[in-house]
Amino acid sequence: MDKDNRRILTWSLNAGSEAYVNDLKKYSHKIYTIGLHEFGVRADGKVYDLRTTQNYFNPDGSHTGIRFPIVIESDMMNYPSIKWFAQMVLFGWNKVKPVLDNNVLNSEGRYAQDQFIVESGKILDIRVRRLHCRELKWTWKRL
Repeated sequence: MDKDNRRILTWSLNAGSEAYVNDLKKYSHKIYTIGLHEFGVRADGKVYDLRTTQNYFNPDGSHTGIRFPIVIESDMMNYPSIKWFAQMVLFGWNKVKPVLDNNVLNSEGRYAQDQFIVESGKILDIRVRRLHCRELKWTWKRL
């Protein structure tokens, strides 16, 4: 088994920009992982699209149709050697504290952590079905 000497870690913050596209083409063989910073988490545990700020799911639990950029989905298929990690982003203590406290029911009757787990699972199911893969991983990043 060959040793994997790739060491570059980056994220999708600039996905679609000319520099991102060119760097991905030029250095994909050196990139170990890309973090998909496309998912935000609200204080009530609901997951939203970080670029548009729209929720992924309606109050009834149905998918709103929001999806992360097509260019990223294409990159995930075109560069299967890169590990793609979905990273849920939770900015600000006013959002972090209610999620950590986990003691207030939201409008759907769930605590924030339960809502987050339910929606994260649904998003993963959507991505796996769309990309026909099982390699999408989840990480939690608190800023």
